[in-house]
Amino acid sequence: MQYCIQIYVKLFMAIPNPDVIREHALLQEGPALAPALSAAQRKFDARYADLTLVLALTGVRFGELRGLRVKDVAEVPYPSVVVRRSLPQSGLTGAVIERGTTKSGRVRAVPLSEVVEPVVRAWAAGREGEELLFPAPGGGYLMSSNWRRAVHWDRTCQGRRPHDLRHTAASLWIAAGVDIKTVSAWLGHSTAKLTLDVYGHLMGTDADRAAVSRVNASLRIGPGTSRGRQAPDGGDAAGGQGAGNGR
Repeated sequence: MQYCIQIYVKLFMAIPNPDVIREHALLQEGPALAPALSAAQRKFDARYADLTLVLALTGVRFGELRGLRVKDVAEVPYPSVVVRRSLPQSGLTGAVIERGTTKSGRVRAVPLSEVVEPVVRAWAAGREGEELLFPAPGGGYLMSSNWRRAVHWDRTCQGRRPHDLRHTAASLWIAAGVDIKTVSAWLGHSTAKLTLDVYGHLMGTDADRAAVSRVNASLRIGPGTSRGRQAPDGGDAAGGQGAGNGR
């Protein structure tokens, strides 16, 4: 019985996360997908649409986004936001739960790409360091339900849940060749093994990439080269010079 349970667990753990598989399929549109999603929402609420872009290109949890302060925008060693805390909402009351740390208990720096950095800096411009980086329109904590309503999430999400934007960021990083340990650190996972378990199916090894390159090279036909293999006397290797008799 114990052996059967172990086999079941191994098989179950080998199945990729269906949410990530769905997100990987959606990502076939390429890196422009996240800006396109934000652009579709901009006609409803431009500032809230900014948040969709930030979530999709940084991979931060919504509670972490809510807890960011202006002073958390950093330039050294690279443009980033420093995630120090998470402020989730209660599933029962919807009230924001005040926490002084992230889910993993670790502080981390998440890079800002050239696409999202100007958006974050525009939100931070001219404001004090202790102020919330992404406050609600009337001040105070940002509520995810208000954000979803403002951007008409159900109409513009292209089949995603809000949390899937975290998978968007991870999938884009992996597609760009970022190593799994770095992806794990940026996501704030407790271990790189957790990241590998969730996103490992999106990765290819150097051996995989080299093998694909060899296959592509073998299929490549140069200018003026016949598809058939030529015999030493110039005839077709499959049937000699008489092979062109109409068979």
